[in-house]
Amino acid sequence: MHRLMPIAIFAVVASTALCLGQATAGDTVSMESAQYYIQDHAGMIEMEDGHSIIFARWYGTQVNEDASSVMHHAKLDCAGMIDARPDGSWDANGYCMHTDRDGDQWVGKWRNGSAMEAAVYEIYNGVTGKYVGASGGGTAKCTDLVTGSRGNTVCDITGEIALK
Repeated sequence: MHRLMPIAIFAVVASTALCLGQATAGDTVSMESAQYYIQDHAGMIEMEDGHSIIFARWYGTQVNEDASSVMHHAKLDCAGMIDARPDGSWDANGYCMHTDRDGDQWVGKWRNGSAMEAAVYEIYNGVTGKYVGASGGGTAKCTDLVTGSRGNTVCDITGEIALK
């Protein structure tokens, strides 16, 4: 079951990379970037033979194409759940807290599944600063670099966000 955890990041979610630079209210901001994660298996409940619910955390950093972006090297802290079924199918969802280098934060909500081509994410809540009232989202295509309970994953992020 551990091999499914990195796939579910979306992290998201997440899922979620902002190229903000000097972004101000009313700007639409590109989210094109890469996010690098280390996973931490948080627990598992076996529902029936071959059917497990897996709880996990992912810690990461974001690397923007634009190194001047306020989100370049942002801290990512994610938690989620994976429903891994006996037929090999799975669904996953969770949340990621994004902290930019100014200390402003927003929460992204993500979901993914074996029937999806890419994870999707959206801004769930702008917590502080420039993200309060923001909206937007996009997709994340994740690739496992190392599998296992402390696996490493990279996610290519697309989409945009509108600052209020």
